[in-house]
Amino acid sequence: MNYLYTNSTMTYRRKKVVLEAIMEDGEYAVGYDGRWYRSFGEFCQKAEIDKVKFTSVYDEFRDVEVE
Repeated sequence: MNYLYTNSTMTYRRKKVVLEAIMEDGEYAVGYDGRWYRSFGEFCQKAEIDKVKFTSVYDEFRDVEVE
């Protein structure tokens, strides 16, 4: 198996947000707030911050860092 792990942090409305991503055998799983999404597509469809979809507020993220 081939693994790749990355960690991203950002600020959203003065709140620190941490996203995790792991690639296993060519597929990314994305983790946020204790929940793992099986793919980036599922993350985009389901992940929420403050009861709002991530995809609706992505332009409000500040201080984005990817490790």
